[in-house]
Formats: sequence, C-alpha cells, structure tokens
Amino acid sequence: MAENRNSDFEAFKPGPGILSRVQNVKTTLRGFVVSTLTINHILTFDELDNIISKRSSNPNHRSIFMQSPFNELSLVNDCIAITGLAGLNQENIISTLGQNYQLGCIMNVTYEVPLFKPNGIEAYRVPVTDDCKEDISIFFDEVTAKLDEYRTKNQVTIVHCMAGVSRSATIVIAYLIRYENYSLERAFQHLKQLRSVIRPNLNFLAQLSEYEVQLHGEENRSEWISHTINGITRYVPKFIIDTCLVQYLFEFTPERSGSRRSSSSSTLPLGSNDQSTQTSKDNH
Repeated sequence: MAENRNSDFEAFKPGPGILSRVQNVKTTLRGFVVSTLTINHILTFDELDNIISKRSSNPNHRSIFMQSPFNELSLVNDCIAITGLAGLNQENIISTLGQNYQLGCIMNVTYEVPLFKPNGIEAYRVPVTDDCKEDISIFFDEVTAKLDEYRTKNQVTIVHCMAGVSRSATIVIAYLIRYENYSLERAFQHLKQLRSVIRPNLNFLAQLSEYEVQLHGEENRSEWISHTINGITRYVPKFIIDTCLVQYLFEFTPERSGSRRSSSSSTLPLGSNDQSTQTSKDNH
C-alpha cells in the first residue's frame, strides 16, 4: 500500500508528462481515493441522475446539480465546452453542439466522478479536489496544451467537474489566459457571461493570477486587495469584490479560513498590494 502511495506521489511531480502519469493513480496528491469506474458511452439524462444520486451524500446537492444552470453545456468557443456532470448527457451534447459535432476529448477535472470514455473519444482525468489546499496549477501547461491540440484538429473538448463551477472553470480560464491572451479578469468575466455559476475558489484564483504573471508579465498582474467580512479577512481579486462578491461569501467562514478570525489568507498572490476594505455580510 505504501509503495502504491509513493508511486502516486511521484506521478504528481510538476513537469512534462504529468497529465499522462496521473491517469493511473489510485489517490490524489492529498490522499483522496480516485474513482476507477470508466463508462464507455455518453449517458442519458436519467442515467446521469442515477450516478449523481449515488455519489452525492447530500440530497440537496443532487437536486441542485440536476437543475439549470448546472446541467447546461456551455460553449466557450468553437473548441471548448464546459459543464458539470449532469450536463454530460446525450440530449445536451446534441442540442448544444449539433448533430454533426466532432467531439475529440472529455477532460474530467475531478477525482470522484467516473471517467467517460466513449469509443473513438479521448478522455483524461485531472484528479484534484475543490478546496483551499489543492495545487491545480501543476496541470495548467499540459492540460491547456491538450485543449489546444484538439482545437487544431477542429474537434471539441468538453471540460467538466462535478458542478461545472470551480475546477473545470479554473482549467478553462487558464486556457483563455494562455491561448487567447486574456487577463485573469477578462477570462473570468468572459466565462461568467457564458456560464453564470462559475466560481473558482480563491486558492485557484490565486494560482491563476500567478499563471497570468508567468505568461504576461508582472506589470499585467490582476489587482488583489484584502477584504474583511464579519471579522474574517481574505485577499480577493478586486474584480470579484466589484462584481460578484456575494458568490464568494462562503470563503469568509471559519471553516474556509481555518477558524482564524481577522487573519489574511495564504491565497495572496506574490506582488499583490495590501489595500483593505471591510463590509458587513448583511450588505452583500
């Protein structure tokens, strides 16, 4: 068992080949067991409902995930679509992409959801959790390159996670920053116009901010400021505060901040300023 764990740990070492290496891991970098189930066809909506009911311990989550807008398949451009698990169904794909669509790849940005790998379609797993300690940035280069590879073939890649909110959105934003030359803010706002429920957690946004600097230079770093709600302080992109802070109130809870009140989050990107704002939760 320890040998397998060490092998899995080695697979997550950043650098060339990481996407291929992690396809057979048994656990994530943080020890969560990766689903081994592979499904070789695209399911119907009812079949997906059954899978979600088995994998969601909270009945309310199941109900939410099966509803719009979480179950929608959102086209980002002519080569990328984003959705949650509930959106990955036959009816949705045909109605969104058309009868003559060319689906080349399904990118599963979860550890817990089965891998959908229909005949003739490539499938990859990015085995990450959606939390404040996960390092998703180690996959940015290879996964975005893989998305662009299918673009050059005029084929669509569907990027999904459980809800189509955080993990998959992070990967798509990384692609837009790299291949569309977007700033983090522009990429976020562009994707949010197409899929209103996206909400990459602050940890992922901080990693995207560093990716933005890596690709476009320090002078193009997005502005981050410290923001306090009910005694809990986090560093947040200014464009989040200006446009959709209400969707990030969950980040200002003792559970997300390690039960430390009035302490800044470690998600502050290097080089960010220290401007502070403070609001009451009731005002948002």
